Amino acid sequence: MDTNLMLRDIRRLFRIHDVLGIDDRKRVIVCPLPFHPHYHNTPSFAIGIGKDGFDRFYCHGACGKEGDVIDLVGYMNIPGYDGRDPDLIARAVSFLTNSTPMSVATPQYVQSQLSNNAWRQYPVGSEALEYARLRGLTPATVEKFHLGQKGTYALMIPVFCEGLLKAIKFRRISGPGVRYWSEKGSRKALFNVDNCMWKEEPVLILKGEIAVMLLDQLGFNACCLTGGEGARVEEWKHFLSFATRRILVGDNDTDLEIRHKMQLISAKRAEQWNAEIRFPPEKFKDIDEWILKEDSALEVIRGWYLL
Repeated sequence: MDTNLMLRDIRRLFRIHDVLGIDDRKRVIVCPLPFHPHYHNTPSFAIGIGKDGFDRFYCHGACGKEGDVIDLVGYMNIPGYDGRDPDLIARAVSFLTNSTPMSVATPQYVQSQLSNNAWRQYPVGSEALEYARLRGLTPATVEKFHLGQKGTYALMIPVFCEGLLKAIKFRRISGPGVRYWSEKGSRKALFNVDNCMWKEEPVLILKGEIAVMLLDQLGFNACCLTGGEGARVEEWKHFLSFATRRILVGDNDTDLEIRHKMQLISAKRAEQWNAEIRFPPEKFKDIDEWILKEDSALEVIRGWYLL
């Protein structure tokens, strides 16, 4: 019997949903592959129909595996499975045709090192509220993002992922010293990810939490990596995998040499996110300054967003 014909018949007869024992309507689940590292309860394993008309899966998360129903069974049952190896494919087919029952793995999650209520020890004060006002943020936005205050000199910004506290960042608002720092136990994350994840609409990828909150307040999906230029895109990219468009917005440094270098970095970032790249007009340092100082900014940004 022709091997390729047999494999096509197998792919036609067996469905990924049936193999995993899950509801047909589920499009994304927690990755069931045994070697996938689960840092949080994240449904990154997408199931759909490939160009050949057969079931396909793709993990947008840490393992990045993809394939058809045969590959799925191979990855779940054969250590070191390689979908290019005919012998391993034959072994995977034997597992599949023997109808061995399978179920979605129950992952062990690595919890945040911060207590989930640690942000509550920094209630908002008049200094933080005034700073937020100057940056264009309303009291409703301050409340929505649970902003607080450390002493009288720093704005407290908590960072959540799926309701778990990942980090507490501080932004100095008065006095000398570093502008940004984080609470001990904080981890790098994608700020505002809970409001953006898995949405089938455009998203703006910005460079700072203040800008994200301002754009969110104005009705845009927006997020930013909390680790600056050194943060890893790969750990968070899957959350935006269904976005219809991804627009990365860079900054304009006043020093032309630094601006050129930062624009090159932004271009690389946009490539990593599979995003378009945009910049505010050169006379504005960043997108939030542009919005606050030029009435026409929102119309242009909506054009980026809805193009």
